[in-house]
Amino acid sequence: MLRIKDLNVSYNGIPALKGVSLEVREGETVSVLGPNGAGKTTLLRAISGLVHPQPGSSIEFMGKEIVGLPAASIVPIGIAQVPEGRQIFPELTVLENIEIGTARRTDRAEAKKDVLRMFELFPELKGREKQNGGTLSGGEQQMLAMCRALASKPKLLMIDEPSMGLAPVVVQRIFRFIKNEIPKLGITVLLVEQNTALSFAVSDRAYILAQGQVAMSGTVAELSRDQRVKETYFRGRTV
Repeated sequence: MLRIKDLNVSYNGIPALKGVSLEVREGETVSVLGPNGAGKTTLLRAISGLVHPQPGSSIEFMGKEIVGLPAASIVPIGIAQVPEGRQIFPELTVLENIEIGTARRTDRAEAKKDVLRMFELFPELKGREKQNGGTLSGGEQQMLAMCRALASKPKLLMIDEPSMGLAPVVVQRIFRFIKNEIPKLGITVLLVEQNTALSFAVSDRAYILAQGQVAMSGTVAELSRDQRVKETYFRGRTV
């Protein structure tokens, strides 16, 4: 579904991604792990068309090259992103925030049904349709950001740091949704997350970035057995 080859991105001449190559197959959940500054968010921004890769970089989605496409053209082809820090529209209502996700859909009748379905997927938001998004808790805002992205009817959902700043009980709720509900929707997931244990619990495969490069990759089972991963990300504990 998604194939990235030799992806290079720089900010003011400083490399952020250096020759990154990875693949996400249809139906998978793939995690991208690594320390702060490793290039994880830059990777998602490059896929979304929000930053411009250097010449020679390749990002193929569903067999078509998308490097060079404007960001506004990325959602309609089936890629949606839940950004780091949620970035909902605080002055808009819950319902309006979700409806924004359908803005570029042409199947308006189905889009309206999907908006209503979001309240079934996250009943925590039901009855709060007219409440401003900025008045929600952090966990509820994360759910709202997920709904907004899902309402666009993506083939590939990219989720950036969903556990950031949330209470453990809410984090567990979000990751249960990623593991149990998103596959039922037929959506492939590319997940960026600091919490390795949570990521491995919901993922099929993972890539570990370090200093803008792929340091390791493999199935979750393979990486869980690797002593370097255990020592770096699990402090020697068995996964």
